[in-house]
Amino acid sequence: MITGKRPSATLLILTLIMGVFHFLAGHASAQKTIYQHNYPKSGDSRISLTSPFDKGPTHGFQPVRVQIKNGSSKDRTWQLQFQNSGELYYSSTFEIKVKAGQEINQDILVPIRWLGQHSRYRQASIQIRASGFADLSASDYEQLPNNWPNIIISEKLAARNLTLLSNYLKELNNKGKKSSSRSSSSNIPFASSCDNKLLPSDWRAYLGYDALMIAADEWTQIQPAVQQAILEWNRFGGILQIYTEVRDKQLDYRALGFDRKPVLGNIIRVPHSYGTIELHGWDGKKVKLAQTHNTLKNANQNRTSYEHAYSNGWKLQQIFGYKKSNPLLVMLILTIFSILVGPVNLFVFAKAGQRHRLFFTTPLISIIAGLLVLGFILFEDGIGGEGRRMLVMDLESAASEKRAYITQEQISRMGVMLNDRFRLQDASFIAPVQLPHSRWSPRIPHSKPLHFSFKQDQLKGDWFQSRREQAQVIQSLQPTRSRIEMISPTTPTQAPKLFSSLEFTVDELFYVGDGGRVWKAKIPPSSSIPPGSEIILEPSTRSELGKWWNQLSEPLSAGRPNNKTSDHSFRRQTRGMSFRPGHFFSASHDPKIGFIETLDSVKWTNSDAMIFGPVIKRSSENQSSSDSQSSSDDQPANK
Repeated sequence: MITGKRPSATLLILTLIMGVFHFLAGHASAQKTIYQHNYPKSGDSRISLTSPFDKGPTHGFQPVRVQIKNGSSKDRTWQLQFQNSGELYYSSTFEIKVKAGQEINQDILVPIRWLGQHSRYRQASIQIRASGFADLSASDYEQLPNNWPNIIISEKLAARNLTLLSNYLKELNNKGKKSSSRSSSSNIPFASSCDNKLLPSDWRAYLGYDALMIAADEWTQIQPAVQQAILEWNRFGGILQIYTEVRDKQLDYRALGFDRKPVLGNIIRVPHSYGTIELHGWDGKKVKLAQTHNTLKNANQNRTSYEHAYSNGWKLQQIFGYKKSNPLLVMLILTIFSILVGPVNLFVFAKAGQRHRLFFTTPLISIIAGLLVLGFILFEDGIGGEGRRMLVMDLESAASEKRAYITQEQISRMGVMLNDRFRLQDASFIAPVQLPHSRWSPRIPHSKPLHFSFKQDQLKGDWFQSRREQAQVIQSLQPTRSRIEMISPTTPTQAPKLFSSLEFTVDELFYVGDGGRVWKAKIPPSSSIPPGSEIILEPSTRSELGKWWNQLSEPLSAGRPNNKTSDHSFRRQTRGMSFRPGHFFSASHDPKIGFIETLDSVKWTNSDAMIFGPVIKRSSENQSSSDSQSSSDDQPANK
């Protein structure tokens, strides 16, 4: 009997050991160690670079936790330089000061170039310098999903489900049921695991990911600042999936916009600006593989929009117009130059017996010709440049948020540039986009890589180039006091009354009531709604609102042509914002709205803005602030 029990006890011990090992291994892989080094002969000085995600973003920013111990007796400054090579060359520099004997942890966001549709690999080089220490270098190479969304999965969900989900995805690819991603994602994990304790508190750290899966008890345990950052990223278009059990009592689902919790196996969704929040009912152990796969297979893959959305009939570029050059005048100057520097110079200016004059006449003719060409360029293109831009603002004015979510698309044409440096507003993201190939906008990739440099808050490089047409998309999150308030609701005999506490004028405005009825602001011709004024409404129709909103959004990027099944274009998403009950929709040309400024030498000839958001019920606090606002000077919208 004793001998019969020993194998069971041994098996139990081995099972426990394997279970502990599996847990530790899974936990260790939840974060990625990019680089670590102990400095020899310098006390216990060391540096380590860690990412909270085991797979990097497809674009945007790579969040990195920098841990430095200065074991020396002197204060030192570490300089970290990250470089992403390829057709787009990104270089970013960070400086971190550490006092003698001190150890610090600092989170940084490293700009990452976007990958094209057919790109799967990224290689980054890292240079580390510190006064008194030897220079260090390292590289970070990884394979990223191509035609499969870039997804983050939390520790608890990953422990039991990541391998199962990855095997399920691989099985589908091998069977040919997912032919569009078979060649690119068959060996790619379903999602990137993360370290919950290192989740960033900056929304930009999540830009390169399409969805985030997290258990409800994990969601309630992460810091409020991290929750806020994830919800901000979610508003820009991410998918947030929260898996909740029936017995879970900690999740405040009403704060997320839900009126109930899902039953086991069901999913309920609410729109969250451009994104979606989903509550999944589960048993706390395993997710439903097919259901999870189907909810995420068409998640927004933003990186492809930078390559295609602006290169196929972008309306803003058509409105801006195309550059027309005059090559005949240049050819005339060159022809005259060749005649002067050749036969005229040889037989008239420096004829036989006076050949020594060639040492003076040839340079003089060349200088004059060069000045004529330069003068022609200055006359045709000028100094600096001009451009056109379109801004879309999601104005979330609730007391718990008070944020303006801004997406700005812009195109510019530069003449002769004297400076390529500019600063970008805090909490912003900028990316170059591919325009249709022409003489003024070379295709990416081309013979010469484009260089983009980031140092602290200063940008320089090929963002703007002399005699080039270029375009960028910018996303920014700005605090604001602007809002549209409800003075009195709709009654059977009276239209609703609104009040503009915006900090800019509005040219047109529609309002969709809680019941779906559409109203339009009464605005006299050639007039607008100033800040601090009551908005008089009159009945309108859904068709009038839809036609007007679609016309406003026409200049926005439209994605690939003939791609209606998975069209994640910004224009289509913005059009989908209309008809939301309790929201206003407006247009403005007021520069005080808060356009994101870039290069100072660009003159923006036209700046259009679309603004939408929920109407806020007036409170006594809002009443007093509105009264004070109407008697104060106008202020910029983004404060």
